[in-house]
Amino acid sequence: MAHEAAVCGMIAGGVAAALTTPLDVVKTRAMLEAKVSRANLIAADGSQPTNPFFSSRIQATKADGASRRAASVLSIPSRLAQITSQEGVKALFAGVVPRTMWISLGGAVFLGAYDLVSDPFQMKM
Repeated sequence: MAHEAAVCGMIAGGVAAALTTPLDVVKTRAMLEAKVSRANLIAADGSQPTNPFFSSRIQATKADGASRRAASVLSIPSRLAQITSQEGVKALFAGVVPRTMWISLGGAVFLGAYDLVSDPFQMKM
C-alpha cells in the first residue's frame, strides 16, 4: 500500500537525517569556510565580510596565515572535535528539526509515489 510505504519512507528519512546532522553541519561549515577564505584572498582592498559568524575566524586566519591553510584541510573527525570543544555538542545538531522534517517529507513522497506507480507493474502470482 502506498500510504504504508510513505510512512516507512518518512520514518527512515527522519532517522537518517537526525543521525547524519553532525556530518551535515561539518560539511556546511567547511564549504562556508572555503567560500569566505576565497573571498578574503580575492578582496584587493582587504575588506572583511560583514557576517559576524565568520569575523572571529577570519581575524584569526589573518593573524596567522598558516592557520588558514590548516583549517581548510582538517579531517571530519578533527572538525567534529573542534566544534564540540569550542561550541558544545548542541552545535553539531544545529538545524536538526527543519532538516529532519524536510527529509522525512521527501522520503514519504518518494517512497509513497514509487509504491503507487510501481504497483500496477508488479506481476501477481
